[in-house]
Amino acid sequence: MIPISGFASFEWWVLNSHMPIKQPQSPEPDDILLSRKDISKLAHVHPKTVARAEARGELTPIRFNSRLVRYRKSNVIRWIANAQA
Repeated sequence: MIPISGFASFEWWVLNSHMPIKQPQSPEPDDILLSRKDISKLAHVHPKTVARAEARGELTPIRFNSRLVRYRKSNVIRWIANAQA
């Protein structure tokens, strides 16, 4: 039963409850998503260059809507390495 008489008693109950607390996990390298602006800063290119690479099929986008486009970090690193070779 949760005591409901005041915030302090509720805070005490939360702190002393025996429920496990889920620790935040660091994202896997493949889970990290980058925007065009992030990629352009990383590769020292214009954001339009990133859009052109996407149009040529060199980068695979993850589209949440028409304005929110992200790319997997692993694909971006591979794209930069191929561009330098």
